[in-house]
Amino acid sequence: MSVTERMTPTEAKRNLATVLSKVEYGHRSIIVQRHGRDIAAVVPIEFYELSRKLLQGLEDEEDWKAMQEALADSENAVPLDWDPNRYGRTVQDSNRSKSRQRNPPRAAATAKNGARSHQRARH
Repeated sequence: MSVTERMTPTEAKRNLATVLSKVEYGHRSIIVQRHGRDIAAVVPIEFYELSRKLLQGLEDEEDWKAMQEALADSENAVPLDWDPNRYGRTVQDSNRSKSRQRNPPRAAATAKNGARSHQRARH
């Protein structure tokens, strides 16, 4: 980005098409000021996307550090209420038992006249 211009909200509103052209094609940034104080910036989309990625990376790093600290804090650890008879011994067992509960075996499909409908054989 090369030149940064400053203007009031009224100037920006009056010249919006020009402001957007300067930003998009001239790769300039426009700072909007109210009473001599910077309140907003109009920047090229590439700059905005890069800024978002950088901020997201910093936020992810902070979240990761907080999670590591929480996991390392055994004094404040809360035990999980896990009943192996109800949920299974492992997560995989738990998922298997839940799927059995949600999808009970289906009765054979019957046609209106009571005869069994033809089902395709699975290979």
